[in-house]
Amino acid sequence: MTIVFTAKATRAASEAVKAARSSAIQSARSATAAADTVEIARKAYLAEHRPWLSVDAAINTDLTMTDGKLALGFMFAMRNYGRTPAQKVWIDSKLSIGSPTQHVAAEVEARRLAPRVGQAGIFKCVFPDQETHWGITHAHDDVSHPGPETADGRVLLLTLSGVLCYQEALDDGPVHYTSFVFEVRRSNSRVIATAPNGNWPTIPGAELSLVPWVSGWFAD
Repeated sequence: MTIVFTAKATRAASEAVKAARSSAIQSARSATAAADTVEIARKAYLAEHRPWLSVDAAINTDLTMTDGKLALGFMFAMRNYGRTPAQKVWIDSKLSIGSPTQHVAAEVEARRLAPRVGQAGIFKCVFPDQETHWGITHAHDDVSHPGPETADGRVLLLTLSGVLCYQEALDDGPVHYTSFVFEVRRSNSRVIATAPNGNWPTIPGAELSLVPWVSGWFAD
């Protein structure tokens, strides 16, 4: 009988240990779930109360190509859809020769990884529900071989890409990004111009348009 009672007591103790272990695991899971809930709530609060900048662009000059050099001006429109001001707003953009398929990944990532936030320069502040504009003229030093050779000469394809950088505070806080890639087109054609014998014409800005490939993409 002593052996039987001892076995029963041992079995009961083992079951008590299992129950305690199960309770500890459940408590740990509950604690983890509570921490996850707090983290989700924190991120939701920050997302709701941070600035969110969109970016759009338009062509505001003629496209000139003289002596193998190209120049074209753009006007960027930045709007804050968030609830707090966007500080140290800076646009870093580039005009590249070629189609967007050649530049979407490389250019957006390169621009995103090289922000101007925190560096010396002229920055803007965009308040909630406010839109501000920034004009930039890009130049390219070599359009002698811009595109494939056709029966009428070489063709010109252009891509505007870059990133909009900003912060929530003047001196600290995370850096946010909005990336963009536009294809420059002429009269609904991807070919902007054809140059027989390398003689490029001047093209009025009214004949050019921007087609977004990555527009208003909140990269962060």
